Amino acid sequence: MGLSGESAKENGEIMTRKVLVKIQGMQVMDGETAPSPELITTGTYTMDEGVHQVVYEEQLSETEQITVNCLTFFDGKVELNKDGEVQILMVFEKGRRSRTLYRTPYGDVFVELHAKDVDIEMQEDGIILRLEYGLTMNEIHKLECTLKVHITYMEE
Repeated sequence: MGLSGESAKENGEIMTRKVLVKIQGMQVMDGETAPSPELITTGTYTMDEGVHQVVYEEQLSETEQITVNCLTFFDGKVELNKDGEVQILMVFEKGRRSRTLYRTPYGDVFVELHAKDVDIEMQEDGIILRLEYGLTMNEIHKLECTLKVHITYMEE
């Protein structure tokens, strides 16, 4: 791959890099469109035997508690695991539905995801993930969501 600043072993083993993570989202409910707050942070990218992983932190509210996010993707499948102030494991695989429990300080919510499109675009300077999915919470609220994650390799 020849990327400068990378820490990699030969023969397709582990590669680790510092990355800039930019996340943009959009939600549509009852015809009303609302953008999610944009998140820009740094993280660590690891690639091991074709499995890509990005770990980054975010602060979700005014509290000092940090949520650690682990974004794992391979073969058209994306998993987002949040652990901290909130806890959830979201699985996105085109055309598939998944159910999970979203734990928040205010109580637990059952979530069903329906991944409509999962696009993983490998670029020379990073990776772009595009997710389109339906989201149902406690079998009541229905949202149509898009999420774009732009992962840029940083010089070390």
